Amino acid sequence: MIYANLGIPDRTLGGLEKSEGSDPADWCPRGYAIVNVDARGIGDSEGIMPVLGSQEGEDGYDTIEFFSNQPWCNGKIRLAGNSHPATAQWIIASQRPPSLTAIAPWEGCGSIYREQFARSGIWAGDMYENITKKCMLKGYHGVEDMKAMFDEHPLANDWSNDKRPDTTKINIPSYITGT
Repeated sequence: MIYANLGIPDRTLGGLEKSEGSDPADWCPRGYAIVNVDARGIGDSEGIMPVLGSQEGEDGYDTIEFFSNQPWCNGKIRLAGNSHPATAQWIIASQRPPSLTAIAPWEGCGSIYREQFARSGIWAGDMYENITKKCMLKGYHGVEDMKAMFDEHPLANDWSNDKRPDTTKINIPSYITGT
């Protein structure tokens, strides 16, 4: 189900889509498998959910290589998604998983820290706080506390730079959209 429907008429969706991801009713008949993987720390999984950064990239790398070796997979993995999944694609693709053949980041930023939560050195995390405390990103073990890290380190440092993928390492086709 699309979160808050986002103005998309119900009749245009198959009913199996995950928020900000591809619609299986559209893609599976074309020969694609859709796999929606939650980040570590979400639901019953172990750990605290990292908010993008190298840990999420490493987890994405491992996930891609796992699925590429399944008997129903042709070994070619593509990523598509909007917002958080879009930004995660930059981070995962910069890790260069061998089976990742293309990405389609829609409405994702290159640096979640500089472009969304700490613009010009000023905390602008209302959306982050809304997402982590009120709606989507919930887990039993919590979510990385970006506000606390910002309060402790308001300037760029190793932690905030870890939220910035090295896009020069991405060497696969990319279909990029934004508004």
